[in-house]
Amino acid sequence: MPNKEPILKDNKDRFVIFPVKHNDIWDWFKQAQATFWTAEEIDFHQDVQDWNTKLSSREQNYLKQLLAFMAASQDLSRNLTASLNTEIKEPGSGSFFGFQQMMENTYRETFSMLLNIYIPEEAEYEELPEKVTSSKTFIERSNWQAAFETAAFAERLVAMAALKGIFSTGTACVINRLKNRNLLPGLTYAGNLIARDLETHRDFACYLHNNHLTNRVSKARIREILLQAHRIEEQFFTSCLPINMSGLSPAATTQHLEFVTDALLEAFGCEKEFGSESPYAFMNNTPSPQVGILERRAGELKKTTKEQDTNKINQNTGH
Repeated sequence: MPNKEPILKDNKDRFVIFPVKHNDIWDWFKQAQATFWTAEEIDFHQDVQDWNTKLSSREQNYLKQLLAFMAASQDLSRNLTASLNTEIKEPGSGSFFGFQQMMENTYRETFSMLLNIYIPEEAEYEELPEKVTSSKTFIERSNWQAAFETAAFAERLVAMAALKGIFSTGTACVINRLKNRNLLPGLTYAGNLIARDLETHRDFACYLHNNHLTNRVSKARIREILLQAHRIEEQFFTSCLPINMSGLSPAATTQHLEFVTDALLEAFGCEKEFGSESPYAFMNNTPSPQVGILERRAGELKKTTKEQDTNKINQNTGH
């Protein structure tokens, strides 16, 4: 049996932050923390007018189901994040996953708020969650995620990267296409904030696996995990809830998904599977996880944060 990972071992210093032992991990947490936002900060006023006057009934119905699916999916993500946070003993990683859990609650609140705005009829609003959670794809995604809750820590990190980097691909295409059409600015702004966060969560999972584990997942197993996630996401927007928006198609979205999956495979040191390029010019087609500290801020919600000089803090605390 392989030795337990150092970042998972109990240690007497795990209840305090300073002195920081892994400055790189701590920087990841501070970067994520600097992009904090809340659902109340988003203006949905224009969305109501766009919804009633600029979207077809077909597009309205599609978006209702998509948002209900995404709201319900946050429970799956929170469960996997909680399993990582429960086991990790390194303070910076624990801080990151704790903050990630908090933001996952915000995503669920945001998607639910949007549904409440777009669906004034109480009966329809209450029926949608049950409809999407009983779908074949949601159950398959739920079973896929649940299988990793008791898996080795390293495999859970790979699954987290897939959950954040692959399972949101179809939704990202829809939201960016709406933005390209200058529709639903509240939804598209919120969607872009969430997308930035998901990229950070994905990239941190890659970084922690590649740089702080001694018993990493084999490349064959990584490929298996990511391609399973790819198949489930493809099934979602081709059969469960087929892409049904102007300027999008299941075939083109599949090609974009292949592009995204290849980038994640390469981030874990694996060979590409598809060799595809994205056909969507409106997407930010640079999805390769940046295995380093990403300098990003959440849109206009820039936070004025004090730079933390770890050495100075250590001196002030006598360490």
